[in-house]
Amino acid sequence: MKGKLLKTVIDYKLDKNEGKVIGVYRLYNPRFPHIYYVGSSKDIRFRLNSHARGLSSKPAKHKNYKVVRLNAQFPNEMYWEIIQTYAGVGAEEAARDCEQAIISYPPKGAKLLNIDKRVYSYKRKS
Repeated sequence: MKGKLLKTVIDYKLDKNEGKVIGVYRLYNPRFPHIYYVGSSKDIRFRLNSHARGLSSKPAKHKNYKVVRLNAQFPNEMYWEIIQTYAGVGAEEAARDCEQAIISYPPKGAKLLNIDKRVYSYKRKS
């Protein structure tokens, strides 16, 4: 699943009645699909909306200056893509482990925008 980050994440096709979707996602600009930010969340819809709000505010209120810079160079061209979803017992940990694996061992040719090289527990992020 993928879509445009700004403006359309709020209308993301995830049915609100489905509940929270746990998983790993990436933010990228289609002009440079090999350059992206990877993240995980226990509620992807909420997290993507949070990214969209942070990047669309003036000035941008996003903690990752690399993502802010890319969005500033090419406004409203950021997209998201769900890499993997998880469910059941251990889903949050599996999502964090997947994110950490991508950060530690990026796919060949990928340039990650992640500043933090260590994934933290969602409980700590709350």
